[in-house]
Amino acid sequence: MNRLFRILFDALGKILILVESVLGVRFVLRFLNANPAAEIMKLFYAVTNFLIAPFEGIFHEITVFGGVVDTVILSAAIAYTLVFFILKAIFVRR
Repeated sequence: MNRLFRILFDALGKILILVESVLGVRFVLRFLNANPAAEIMKLFYAVTNFLIAPFEGIFHEITVFGGVVDTVILSAAIAYTLVFFILKAIFVRR
């Protein structure tokens, strides 16, 4: 059973890396004030909105040096990582 959990969490770890990468790109684009009206940005935001939707409204955005620090994206990235490592600690024994 432990081997099954290891395989499962290895796959989930790879998915987490992908999710964190996408959130990182979204964070940087948001900080650099990428034009949300551009077609590629509309598509990117539409594809990634489900990742941050549960965290909307928890924190307000912060403006630093003219760029937006989107705390919703940061809180989503931190929460996904914490949940992954907590579940891994519970289910995967060494």
